[in-house]
Amino acid sequence: MIKKFLVFLMFSFIIFADSFKVLTPNESRTYTGKGIFTFAIGDSYKGDWLNGKRNGFGVYVWSNGNKYIGNWANDKKNGFGSLLWSNGDYYEGNFLNDNRTGKGTYIWSTGDIYIGDFLNNIKHGKGILKWVNGDLYEGDWLNGMRTGQGTLHW
Repeated sequence: MIKKFLVFLMFSFIIFADSFKVLTPNESRTYTGKGIFTFAIGDSYKGDWLNGKRNGFGVYVWSNGNKYIGNWANDKKNGFGSLLWSNGDYYEGNFLNDNRTGKGTYIWSTGDIYIGDFLNNIKHGKGILKWVNGDLYEGDWLNGMRTGQGTLHW
């Protein structure tokens, strides 16, 4: 738990070390460069912009306390990033078009951990799920369900 907060602090420090332009709603539609924008719903973004879209590295904070730190392309989470939910759940890994897709690690606030493949936010492919009680499943996943070859240790 401490590690994920240290990672967030480290990335927050790095991104906040440069100077950023505070954007108005009109500027946010076409801006290119480093900028900060607060949306009408209370969410905020601080990072790289390209032609009015989040593009490059940035931090997005939702009004409910969720936070994403990572790469963006064409206004969507793309590439490597970390997502911390306000309930304590945490994901670090690859994103594609706003979805957890590719290799990643998901840690639930309960302490359960999944390390493996994701497709459109769902466990899909090869992966290991370790429950806080010590039980462990290593094997295939299909649409979020254990399937195919795998081993359950308890």
